Amino acid sequence: MMESTHSSNTLSAPMAIIAIGSSAGGLEAIRTILTMLPSGKNAAVVILQHHDPHHHHLLSDILDQSARVPVRTIADRMPIEADHIFIPPPGQHLCIEQGLFKQREIEDPQSPVPSIDAFLISLAKSEHHRGVAIILSGKGSDGACGIREFKASGGIIIAQSPESAKFSEMPRAALATGCVDLMLTP
Repeated sequence: MMESTHSSNTLSAPMAIIAIGSSAGGLEAIRTILTMLPSGKNAAVVILQHHDPHHHHLLSDILDQSARVPVRTIADRMPIEADHIFIPPPGQHLCIEQGLFKQREIEDPQSPVPSIDAFLISLAKSEHHRGVAIILSGKGSDGACGIREFKASGGIIIAQSPESAKFSEMPRAALATGCVDLMLTP
């Protein structure tokens, strides 16, 4: 576990990592959540929204308008930092190991990009004791496998209420696992 220190050499609380996964219809929910996230809470947010891997997406620009903290596009081996929002670059899967982001090329062109499952599984193995996974609106079931492992390792799981989601498949798949701690509207 990597702990940061204040300038006075006293230990601070471990940084929380909040992974937000969404697909179709999730942008509105993400923007709503980001407008309510306060800065200075020793937390990093990782946005995992499915997109076409062959097209540049404007998610960073869109979220930069809603966020109270800096929005950064992830580079391979970039350290995760508190009070930042991180977005994977187009066409890459993402995992986290020992406080560093690691990018992986897409092997299966049919899989959702970025893979919410792959990121949550890596988060469970590396940073589980300080993680929160949020599953928002989307088609399909990406995230459901990942939250099982994430929950088993001590992470907290939140799902968007299906009634409030533009597309309820991902929140319903998350709820069907029995691993969700809270079901909320954005």
